[in-house]
Amino acid sequence: MIYYLNFGFCIEQALLDIIHKYIEHIKFDEIYGNFHVNVTNEHPFARMLINANARTSDTFPSIVITSQSDSKTSDLINVPPQTFAVGYSSSDLDELKKITTRTKTKINSKGEKVSVKKDGVKITEKVPGIIFICDEKQFQEMKDIADSRTIEEEKGMIYGIKTVLRRTDKISIEIWAENNQLKNELYEHLRLMFASSLNQLLKESYPLFNPCLFEKSINGERSSNYNLDFDVVLHGSHLTFDIDYDITQIILDSEISSVNKDLFVEVINHVKKD
Repeated sequence: MIYYLNFGFCIEQALLDIIHKYIEHIKFDEIYGNFHVNVTNEHPFARMLINANARTSDTFPSIVITSQSDSKTSDLINVPPQTFAVGYSSSDLDELKKITTRTKTKINSKGEKVSVKKDGVKITEKVPGIIFICDEKQFQEMKDIADSRTIEEEKGMIYGIKTVLRRTDKISIEIWAENNQLKNELYEHLRLMFASSLNQLLKESYPLFNPCLFEKSINGERSSNYNLDFDVVLHGSHLTFDIDYDITQIILDSEISSVNKDLFVEVINHVKKD
């Protein structure tokens, strides 16, 4: 039996979570009491057109985060994907699954990050941006197979191959506001965060994907963007940058009983048979 464990990374969802918390942490809404910053992956213009010109005051200022394109990291263009022989015990599989969840947090009145609790118990949530789907029944089957192997050469593990691919997303950040000065200040807050702390925040929050942002890739257009389609002048800014990261596919095969030189061929052939 073949089992797939796919660890994908939707970087725009990860950035949505990070930027939303950043805006909340610096108390932007409190400093600018008449405004609420809308951080989204969905372009507000599309929603306003569908809703027949919804009120701009309910929508702006907006920070729109999208991935324009993704491709193989240019420095590795001629390097094939990294493939490894792997073996996982039942507890190893549990640890892999834990990577996809975290304790839910919020920013308190003192600007501190604290855990969200219900009846005294910490609440967990799916980590935004991590794409991991595995049927619970199949996941338990993998654990049972590993646990059932007690002879010395099998060592209580299920075996297979792990393939790691390095990708680069070109990220687009749009800022739209009715107030030009407000737009400029949002632009500056975001530019500073992208150039200084975002790389570290990504590494701390998503170590599985080994993300990396090089400051030299950040490009911006602070002004000269306007939209007049909604009965009000909207001022826009634009920032782009590249983020490199890993994505991983693990193929586990219940018929493989040990790591050996034929492992890759055995797994690949077994996939083709299915």
